[in-house]
Amino acid sequence: MAPTPPPPAGAGAVVVKRGMISRLECENFKSYKGHQVIGPFKQFTSIVGPNGSGKSNLMDAISFVLGVQSEKLRGAKMKDLVYTFDLADKAANASRGASVKLMFDTEDGAEVVFSRHITAAGAGEYRIDDRVCTAEAYNDRLKDFGILVKARNFLVFQGDIESVASKSPKDLTALIENVSGSEELKKDYDGALRDRHRCEDEQHAAFTKRKGLATQKKTMKEQKDEAEKHMRMQEELRQMRVEHVLFRLFHIDADVERHGEEIEQAAEALTTHEARVETCGVEMEEKRKLKATHSKQAMMLERKVAKHRADADARAPSTAKTKEETLRAKKKLELAGKLLEKHAADAAACGADVQRLEADLANVHAAQAAFEAEIARDIAEGGAGGGAK
Repeated sequence: MAPTPPPPAGAGAVVVKRGMISRLECENFKSYKGHQVIGPFKQFTSIVGPNGSGKSNLMDAISFVLGVQSEKLRGAKMKDLVYTFDLADKAANASRGASVKLMFDTEDGAEVVFSRHITAAGAGEYRIDDRVCTAEAYNDRLKDFGILVKARNFLVFQGDIESVASKSPKDLTALIENVSGSEELKKDYDGALRDRHRCEDEQHAAFTKRKGLATQKKTMKEQKDEAEKHMRMQEELRQMRVEHVLFRLFHIDADVERHGEEIEQAAEALTTHEARVETCGVEMEEKRKLKATHSKQAMMLERKVAKHRADADARAPSTAKTKEETLRAKKKLELAGKLLEKHAADAAACGADVQRLEADLANVHAAQAAFEAEIARDIAEGGAGGGAK
């Protein structure tokens, strides 16, 4: 029998080798006593016979050597597949084993021998080209030729067609996956699907994060621009404050300099004024002394005038003229005294008045001298006239 043709080669497709079964060798397997060779098989081989002739056992032998488990071969355990000679001879049956060999011709002309053995203890053993191997390696080698043990894509048993036709869509899909071998990729597919979902979740999370970061970046840029604007305005405010302080300091310095000059000028004026006050004080003191002297002299003159008046009154009436002149001189003397007082009061304000007062005083002295001389003359004349009488 030829295995199911492999799918066409392509991206992700599994490339398998073609071949066919050439013959079978059974030894003590089920109804085959001793060593039996069945074959050779052709591209199309038909096996016919009455019921019980062993047709099903041939199918079981092929299934057995291709790795099908014993429970699917009408046997509860491996030991049930061993030929039994005599039911009464239990010891002989217990020490007997069985085996099935399948000679497989590949498309390149090579022959591969698959054999499966049942030991006397009932254990199974797999061999490829008479070399013992594990069941996994045995199945992998069969898979190279497109024979899938789990899918059983190499044999169609009685009732399989009806069973396939009655399957639900889900079960039929599972069968197709088993036959095509894609079921073995289910684990990888589920893992890839999980990776895809994880990548999609990560992509969505990354997109969401990127979107959030973009929004955050925009917000931070706005905050940065606002902060830069604030810092720029703060710097402008600081510069304006500095300029304002410098402006105030400039004017304060100018005011200080101006006030300093004014203070110096005021100090100089004060010094000049103090010197003038001191000078005026000295002059006032001198004028006061002079006034006192003049007052004393005026009093002495008044006394002399009063004495002379008394003398004149006592003398002749001719002294009336002299009296009038004396009164006139007295008025002049009083006027000179008033002028002297006025000049003494003005001496504190102006030094020029002092000179004028001194001149007036000199005039007064001259007038007084003239007056005294006139009085003396009048007295002399009066004395001479009295003697003549």
